[in-house]
Amino acid sequence: IQFVIRTIIQEYQRQFLGMTIEEEGTLMPSHAPEKPVHIFVSGEGAEHWRALAAWPPPSSQRSLFLAPRNELTEVPATDEQPDHSAYTFDPADPTPSVGGYSFNPWNAGQVDHKRLESRSDVLSFSYGPLTEALEIIGSPLADISFSSSLPSADLCVKLCAVSPRGKCHNICEGYVRSALEPNSVTRVQVELGPTAHRFAPRWSLRVLVCSGAHPRIARNSGTGRKGGEMGAETEALAGSMRVHHSAQHPSKISLPIFVGEA
Repeated sequence: IQFVIRTIIQEYQRQFLGMTIEEEGTLMPSHAPEKPVHIFVSGEGAEHWRALAAWPPPSSQRSLFLAPRNELTEVPATDEQPDHSAYTFDPADPTPSVGGYSFNPWNAGQVDHKRLESRSDVLSFSYGPLTEALEIIGSPLADISFSSSLPSADLCVKLCAVSPRGKCHNICEGYVRSALEPNSVTRVQVELGPTAHRFAPRWSLRVLVCSGAHPRIARNSGTGRKGGEMGAETEALAGSMRVHHSAQHPSKISLPIFVGEA
């Protein structure tokens, strides 16, 4: 197996060098493959490599709106519905990092999020189960109407897949730290990072929102002070966080739906 992997890597290196190294003062575009981008598509019924002409590939944008009762909907909420969901983030008990990008081999990649979802400082919004497959290739973007009782707060957004049996695991995530006007609604955009995943029929999509990913991301003290300032490392404030989902202050996630290549 190691020999096969090494051979594949060497072939990619040869192609890359063929595209970039000059020969007698000229580039060598003839060595460039027709589809130089190779991605791995995860998900039930997928699990395969795909070659693309460019990244990101052509896609159509599909928006799902965060809504009351832990739902994701295809239309924004109305004024008659509750206008926000809330949680408290406490730096003394920060929301842990689970899966995703990590140097810890026991807590990296796609992992079960049951314990994270059970925390009171994590919000959950679900869509599905799907009646037909949905393939996402690109970088989802969360557009969140957010407010905090503190002058500084973090926003972590995760896109997850939920199996027909209810097991939830992460697909991609993004993290933003913002300076805020306390208790004032601010629009925060969070790019969830590049992904390629196929949601099979009967599976559901789930968006998790929280304000920590410790220790992968240093916890936010909530004071707004920068490192080196008096009290920056010793003072920490718990704060109330609100994710708004009203007609005036909607929150949504935009998904790049793969439409194929010409």
